[in-house]
Amino acid sequence: MSLNNDQLLNINNYLDFKDLYHLDLRMEIFDHMVESIEMKMSMGSTFSEAFELECKKWNPELKSYSSHWLGLVHSGPKLVMQKCVGTIKKLYLKSLFAALVVAVCLFVAESLFPLKANPAIINAFVGAGMFICVFLWVYWYIRIRKSPKQTSYGYFIKINTIGSVVSIFIFNPLVDTTFGYGSPISLGFGWIFLHAWIFVWTFLFAKIFRKHGATINFRLAP
Repeated sequence: MSLNNDQLLNINNYLDFKDLYHLDLRMEIFDHMVESIEMKMSMGSTFSEAFELECKKWNPELKSYSSHWLGLVHSGPKLVMQKCVGTIKKLYLKSLFAALVVAVCLFVAESLFPLKANPAIINAFVGAGMFICVFLWVYWYIRIRKSPKQTSYGYFIKINTIGSVVSIFIFNPLVDTTFGYGSPISLGFGWIFLHAWIFVWTFLFAKIFRKHGATINFRLAP
């Protein structure tokens, strides 16, 4: 038994009420609800009865939720926030491990073959790269904010933009020479690891932005 337009509208209104605007999760939940309601109706339930049961089933998953992993100021449907929490945990592990590998390789290479370049040149190169990272973060944020279609990937980028941009500025050697290569505070391996992590972190978010775009393009495809 297929649902009519008014019944489908009721389901969409419920998801709107729960602030589930993220296409990747919204369409998945919508399909689950439609399938479950149609099954209940085929077994003799009315639409109202089946719809009420589905709402009760999904209410716990769509209630407002926040996590210290994302910052307690950010809240949203539990399903969305838990997906973001899982994503950021994976990103921390991946970025820290990748940055550690890069830092070890560069530190060993620098120890075996001492770099004789002027620290100002190194700082200029690293600082320029970090400004490119800032540009990417701002570009992603603007694109996501301007898009009428939202995804959990885009939401995840938005809530991490300010913290990431501020961190990049703080540790940019062209902004503050305190964190420049060759300064008293630059402790060799630690300096390499910190800046490697910033570049890896931005690279991983670039992949998330691509997932955001792919999800929107897939949903909009005829």
